[in-house]
Amino acid sequence: MILFIVQKYEVPNYDIKDVDKSKLDEKVSIKGQVERVTETPGLYILNLEDSTGEITVVVFKDEILDILGGDLLEVEGTVTEYKNNVEIIAKQIKVLNAN
Repeated sequence: MILFIVQKYEVPNYDIKDVDKSKLDEKVSIKGQVERVTETPGLYILNLEDSTGEITVVVFKDEILDILGGDLLEVEGTVTEYKNNVEIIAKQIKVLNAN
């Protein structure tokens, strides 16, 4: 019999300014306010900002996203690069304070 022990992996929290190319392919967590939501046929693009900077968060459309400008979010996801800009591909989004 084999016993598997699973530890809960804590995703590190970062200020937006600290999410840069050195974090590519890493899982991160950030908190920020939604500045803009753009909907395309296959995904949502969220522009989040905190007191340190701004970043784009990409959310693939698995379901309807009920997020508005001004909402405060906590986002967990993977850091990627698109057109020489750092982005986060969201895996989990928590609305901390809806507008």
